Amino acid sequence: MTGIDGKNVRMFDLYYCDQEYEQKDIIRVLDQPTCCNRIVPWKYFNKTALNMYSLGPYDGREAVILFNEKTRLTEEETIEYFI
Repeated sequence: MTGIDGKNVRMFDLYYCDQEYEQKDIIRVLDQPTCCNRIVPWKYFNKTALNMYSLGPYDGREAVILFNEKTRLTEEETIEYFI
């Protein structure tokens, strides 16, 4: 997942298929190679069933947090303004 745009999720689909899906609201993106290759409505993710793009049962979900050390903000590198 690379972003949220209203009720849609921008993402890179690793199993990218060059054909359109039957679901007409899943959009194939061809002109944003550094952003995403699919735009998928959030309703597909927010399900506990094992369907396409669904997050599945709650007890089987995991979170992965990626952290970029180069853009990390520390106390020394942050300026606070009080008005």
